[in-house]
Amino acid sequence: MDSYWSISSPLVQSAYKVTGSPGTYPFGASYWSADNATSGWIAPQATYDIASTKDAAGAWIFQTTFDLTGLDPSTASIAGRWLADDQGTQVTINTTTLGLTTPLDQFSTWTVFNINSGFVSGLNTLYFTVNNTNLPGLGANPVGLRVEFTSATADPGSEVPEPATLVLIGLGLLGLASIRRRIQSA
Repeated sequence: MDSYWSISSPLVQSAYKVTGSPGTYPFGASYWSADNATSGWIAPQATYDIASTKDAAGAWIFQTTFDLTGLDPSTASIAGRWLADDQGTQVTINTTTLGLTTPLDQFSTWTVFNINSGFVSGLNTLYFTVNNTNLPGLGANPVGLRVEFTSATADPGSEVPEPATLVLIGLGLLGLASIRRRIQSA
């Protein structure tokens, strides 16, 4: 299981890092490119067999969350690249759709993305929608996603203190003033 990703469609479920080696299904010359130290394929199943392991046709939504607490979301930026089987049809940050897609059946041709808007303070969710189609004569087939993040930045935020923090600061200043008066009058 991949603890950073989940799948929210067609059923909410875990995403798995797919295990396999070059030359084993679905890895191979005409299928998925081999994993590397930077990224690997994730899917609803951990292993696939060409004869029996299939995923339903339709839209699959892979999602991951990250926290921008203490950072200025208006300065946030994420860059990377992605692969999808059968086709990446959408990237969404929170509620902002970005109009990013991948070519159909291009499992080793990376599509670059840059996200510079749509971020919010606190938790953010990044969604990658992948369409899985039925292959003529074969029916359903594996669905998969591979994402490499090449950079992620955000400037420190200028957080406004909460009211309770302001009260504590005020009490601390009053305490310092009281100590100062005692020292001056002694």
